[in-house]
Amino acid sequence: MMANKPPKPAPRRIFQERLKITALPLYFEGFLLVKRSEYQEYKHYWTELRGTTLFFYNDKKSTIYVDKLDIIDLTCLTEKNSTEKNCAKFTLVLPKEEVQLKTENTESGEEWRGFILTVTE
Repeated sequence: MMANKPPKPAPRRIFQERLKITALPLYFEGFLLVKRSEYQEYKHYWTELRGTTLFFYNDKKSTIYVDKLDIIDLTCLTEKNSTEKNCAKFTLVLPKEEVQLKTENTESGEEWRGFILTVTE
């Protein structure tokens, strides 16, 4: 007899768990490819912009973030010309590091850029 797998959390429950853990309002969410100074390659994360912090999750259904980035002290956001079609690349310049972000399409890139600039102004 096989053991029953626990049910996967419903989207509303995931949202409530993340809200409880972070205690910050959600402004935007979606997939981002992230390259920090310690990474050699881009890493694919489900990302939430809560307050002035980016929370990175391994997937859309994870309730616990694996990394976070406070962008309150954003110095500038620079766009990079991408050789790849249908993606947007930009760099977040912070006092202690530069973080490269890449989106899966240009529309998503514009949304991320707009929300990041709005919460850091």
